[in-house]
Amino acid sequence: MYKDSAWSDELEKKKKMLRKAWNKAGKKGADQQKNRDIHRALLKDYNDAQKRFKEKCRRKFYEEADSIPAYARVHKILAKDPTVQVGSLLKPDGKYTENSKDTVEHLLETHFPGCRRPIQEPSERPTVTPNRNDWKFAERMTKRGKVKYAIHKFHSFKSAGLDEIFPALLGRYRAASG
Repeated sequence: MYKDSAWSDELEKKKKMLRKAWNKAGKKGADQQKNRDIHRALLKDYNDAQKRFKEKCRRKFYEEADSIPAYARVHKILAKDPTVQVGSLLKPDGKYTENSKDTVEHLLETHFPGCRRPIQEPSERPTVTPNRNDWKFAERMTKRGKVKYAIHKFHSFKSAGLDEIFPALLGRYRAASG
């Protein structure tokens, strides 16, 4: 019931027993001291169980962090400090890259020195407005269920690509749109 949380069924049972003991310990009578001792023992047991469970959750968190791919871990670490940008790389001239295009060019030059991208001339072709048949063809090719399935398969810890769209946002949009 309490998947991935700091609470469990065991703690719930111990809390109920502790509450009952507290109520008994507050009543006046011949067994009042005995009930207080029982309450103290249950309180110690409850606190110890809570500490053990928190430690178990902490261990599980770190084990799961090891299973996250390295690039996602780096992104997670960098996300903690808003002044650090994922795309900010130090260039050989001592300056930082300023945008994603600059970052990609720097990475290409660093890892593939001498490799040049072909210069793309702006297209002089006129823009074509799609007609009804084009839209029907596109609809046949992209079934709504297939697109939803593909978006659902995006990992939430993936960083944004060059289009600067985070896959997690698409997943949230899908959840919101139903």
